[in-house]
Amino acid sequence: MAPWKRLFRLGIGRPGVRQGVDWEIEHHLAELTDRLMAEGLSEAEARRAAERCFGDLARQRRKIVATDRRRVVMRKRGELLDTTLAGLRQAFRGIRRSPGLSAAVVLTLGLGIGVNAAMFGVVDRLLLRPPDHIVEPDLVRRVYRDGRFFGSRTIISSTTYPDVTDLRTIPQFASVGAVAGAVDLTMGRGLEAQVVRAVPATHDFFTTLGVTAQRGRFFSPRDDRVDAPLTAVVSHEFWAGALGGDPDVLGRTLELSGHRATVIGVAPPGFTGMDLVPLDVWLPALPMQYLRAGGDRFVTSRAYWWLEAVVRVKDPDHT
Repeated sequence: MAPWKRLFRLGIGRPGVRQGVDWEIEHHLAELTDRLMAEGLSEAEARRAAERCFGDLARQRRKIVATDRRRVVMRKRGELLDTTLAGLRQAFRGIRRSPGLSAAVVLTLGLGIGVNAAMFGVVDRLLLRPPDHIVEPDLVRRVYRDGRFFGSRTIISSTTYPDVTDLRTIPQFASVGAVAGAVDLTMGRGLEAQVVRAVPATHDFFTTLGVTAQRGRFFSPRDDRVDAPLTAVVSHEFWAGALGGDPDVLGRTLELSGHRATVIGVAPPGFTGMDLVPLDVWLPALPMQYLRAGGDRFVTSRAYWWLEAVVRVKDPDHT
């Protein structure tokens, strides 16, 4: 047999199981052909006879490939097990020789893994996961405006009430809401007084986010008028804590910095609006701003920037 044919038996340069099997089959066919040629057959006759002796080549190839693959898998598993056991034995020997150093290494690794897990949780909560209870968050957008202050261009989130009114007329928006900055109010009097964090919100803020009240309801257009009686929606946490989980909380009156507000709803657990800052109470934007500012210029003026707008765009799949 030609010397180069014997290289097939050495497995030199085999890129994979299937090609290796092809080489091996060809080697056996070549050997049988050489033997038959030595008995007096021509090369073509010897080749045909060798293939007949070998049988169905495709079937034999599949069987050999399957066997070879099982053998490779078992070998790799064995090598992995041997490597793992060797690493464990080496680690245990190191622990016995230097228990203090080993404890320090394990502690360092534990701290590192813990810090990484904690940081991933923070990144997930702040950047990846949408705020709780918002329906179809991909359709909800904050509104920013490109403006100039003292000659410098800047991007800001603040806007005016007339601008929010204009946004409500844009047909591409399914709904538009707005919130004002949080304010600290005092609930109660004397020694029992406590500070509560309140956020003024327009009546359509909650419907824009798609959130549903746990108890009662959120604001209606009737609650969000300048001359409307003051109402309040409390957070679930504030209701369960400061209000003692009162089952009859709806209709209860809260005294907030000298103003009386009637509770009309309780928000679902964990809901904080578009931001992650804990809060206690939502108040309707217009009556609350009227009480704070002592007038209604904030309703008509485009120079009174006190709101942050949020919009829900229409779903393109349902238009």
